[in-house]
Amino acid sequence: MTTSLQNHFSPEDLTNRGASLFGTRALRMGTVRSEMSVFADDIWSLEPIVLKEHSRFHQLHFAYFANPYRTTVKELFFALLAVDVRDGAEYLRAASIRSYFSNIRPFFDWLTVSGTPRLDTLGPKDIEAFARYLSAKYPDHPNKSKLSISAARLFYTNRAALSSDFLTFDPFRTVTWKGLPGPQKGQENKTQRMPETVLVPLMTWAMKWVEELSEEVLEAMDAYVSLRNRGPRSARYRTEGAPVGIGIGERRIVKLLDRYAVEGRKLPGWWNEKTGSYVVNYAHIAREADCTRDAAYRGSKALITQAVNDLGIDDGSYLQVPIRVVAPGGIQLPRFEYKDVPFYLEMLSVACYIVIAFFSGMRDAEIKSLRRGCLTLDKDSTGRVARRRVSGIAFKGEADEMGAPATWIVGDPVRKAIAALERLQDEGQLHLFAALTYRKSASARQRDAMDHRKTNSEMNRFVAWCNEYSKGKGVVDQIADDDENVWKLATSQFRRTLAWFIARRPGGSIAGAIQFRHHSVQMFEGYAGTSDSGFRAEVESEIAMARGDYLVDLESRGVELLGPAGDIARDRASKFVGRMRFAGIVADNPKQMKLLVEQEEPGVYPGEFVTCVFDASKAKCLRHRADAPEMEACLPFECRNVSLDTANVEAWLEDLNLIEGFLESGSVTAPFVLSRLRMRAGKIRELLGVTS
Repeated sequence: MTTSLQNHFSPEDLTNRGASLFGTRALRMGTVRSEMSVFADDIWSLEPIVLKEHSRFHQLHFAYFANPYRTTVKELFFALLAVDVRDGAEYLRAASIRSYFSNIRPFFDWLTVSGTPRLDTLGPKDIEAFARYLSAKYPDHPNKSKLSISAARLFYTNRAALSSDFLTFDPFRTVTWKGLPGPQKGQENKTQRMPETVLVPLMTWAMKWVEELSEEVLEAMDAYVSLRNRGPRSARYRTEGAPVGIGIGERRIVKLLDRYAVEGRKLPGWWNEKTGSYVVNYAHIAREADCTRDAAYRGSKALITQAVNDLGIDDGSYLQVPIRVVAPGGIQLPRFEYKDVPFYLEMLSVACYIVIAFFSGMRDAEIKSLRRGCLTLDKDSTGRVARRRVSGIAFKGEADEMGAPATWIVGDPVRKAIAALERLQDEGQLHLFAALTYRKSASARQRDAMDHRKTNSEMNRFVAWCNEYSKGKGVVDQIADDDENVWKLATSQFRRTLAWFIARRPGGSIAGAIQFRHHSVQMFEGYAGTSDSGFRAEVESEIAMARGDYLVDLESRGVELLGPAGDIARDRASKFVGRMRFAGIVADNPKQMKLLVEQEEPGVYPGEFVTCVFDASKAKCLRHRADAPEMEACLPFECRNVSLDTANVEAWLEDLNLIEGFLESGSVTAPFVLSRLRMRAGKIRELLGVTS
């Protein structure tokens, strides 16, 4: 990479002139220029150029570099940061600059150990020696050599901007890479997809939190916020001239204690390690009474002591949230203790994240861009919800670092998750995944949205809670890869796993390219997995076994098939089952079933609306291949390969009923639309052999 900086700047010039480290880059909203780092500082904060709301703030610590090299390193990163984008120069983003900074450090550590004072004295053999040094020092990190040498190469490609020292050769052109470990081009996406033993219980738990527990948790939040907002009260609660002990604070405590007695509640308590027993929580009593602690601890201590004798002390300070009636097999949350409410709010937030991530296919950055009001509902003429649209910002592949507006079509679970998030956040907070403000330790410099590391941590804490709850209860299975190891969740795994399910559906590549915002089917297929990774082979294997199982079921139940190819489908099913029996294959042996389907190729492909009895000479769908039907391009009213089983007929009847409902309601008035609807209804009746 080269920059637009062609002039040499001395450190003195940069310091004296107060040159901006960030050139013409866009700055984060709220940045105060006078507080930004300058060249002379040994710590540069990159916060002003971190524009994504969920991204981490980065710093460059130059004190890690010895004095002979520190100025050179500063000049390099000034060159990377201060490029003038108005001249068409490309620039690295903050995360990439921080990554280069980290990868450069081993290079200068090696220079220090080897006693090399300057870069311009190095040669190709020195770089190869450095690569071997890294391979020996980091045997478990084979990419370390190329990452560090790629970073060190910047001292050659940006040499025009370096006044004190630079590399005089290009390491990539002169170094012999043979035998040196490093990343290979065209590597398969290594992101793991969640196995079914993880995914099924994880999504079950997340959906239960969003659909069953969210209302209860949000009620607890309202009660918690109401108490939390009652800060320390001043002496204004003591009435002027009133005798000591009967001030407003004490009167409120009397009313509170009377209410405790009527409701038969114990007084709030906390465990005292010194006494080895539960003692009265005076702070919580003052919070509930909305008075000072002094009014509770001193002014009303005798009354509270008497109430303890009459009512007792509870084992915690609990909120008065109604206990939810739980059906058999449901999840029962414990009573909400005041100090534990923030934990349950965070668990609900991460459950919403899991639901949105899996059911939308959005990247972590795109999810973190969601704001209040991002969901819109498209309704048809009957008032039924036709589509649910989520508006956010897409970043990957966009020229603008701020991203570009994007829309995703989602299902009802995502709607419920967004509704819960909008209630979780403070009314003035627009970002749905902003750090919750309920913890006392919340920093004043909160990000607008959590970064992926925080989300990963919260998700795995969610898994730990769910697994602990499920022990011995049998409500939902534990979220585990096997009996011993707990799966470690990461934000990137959701897209990878969803790609798996989409790829298994007819027309899945096209649907995946649309939902995942890829520009081509090939990009999605590469994302879902190539044959080298086993991902595609696994999908094709499952499809083959499903086709075999379908033919066995077709033959064993004697299902009647309609359509022009119905008789051919029955004949192929009969021959396939006969061949299976001849070969001694049992229906519950997936490996043998797959092998037989591949060998015999019965050419029967079940789908939602049609069961294709494939014959390439008759097919109307073929565009890109000739060895199998392209179900997403099926023309059922024109193709002679169509057969219909019971499920297909039911799907067509549902479609027909919907069309007839539109026609009878009179809501459709456009002549062209009416004509098309009547034509489609007629073709469906003709296909099914039914009359109007």
